[in-house]
Amino acid sequence: MLRKTATVFLMASALVGLGVLPATATTATTGSDSCPHGRAAVIDVAYVIFHADGTSNNVTTLRGNVRLGDTVNALFNVPALPSGCAQVEISLASYSSSAGPAIRNLALFSSESLEFLPGGRYELSVTVAPAPPAGAPAVFFRLYFATGPVLIPPHYGPNRIASAKN
Repeated sequence: MLRKTATVFLMASALVGLGVLPATATTATTGSDSCPHGRAAVIDVAYVIFHADGTSNNVTTLRGNVRLGDTVNALFNVPALPSGCAQVEISLASYSSSAGPAIRNLALFSSESLEFLPGGRYELSVTVAPAPPAGAPAVFFRLYFATGPVLIPPHYGPNRIASAKN
């Protein structure tokens, strides 16, 4: 995980140095009502799911394809954005609980959230909580791909692009 974080940081630093990404984010660009929300903020969405058993799947939907212990990569493009919206914040977040599947029981397990400019092929990645050992309480998860920041509790509403749960 440290290597992946370092890679993302180095790539983002290089893009800032080249002037492709702004050095700081502003709420004026991502918090604007003119920015698209939910599914309107991304195009060409696909997912690569790496399962704990060493297999992987390329899929176009999260629902029914994600299991405990998976690593999920969301791949997407950002379309041309309306005037007044320079970039859009997109998040991928995994939540887990052993106290039941209700949203109030969920704790953030893994997340990644960045701001994106139109164009490019982008990727966000998170890990889903592992399956519990035999005899341990069940583990429940929810996974959200959404516009805006990571939320606790996960009430994404119209910002949700896709989701999965067990």
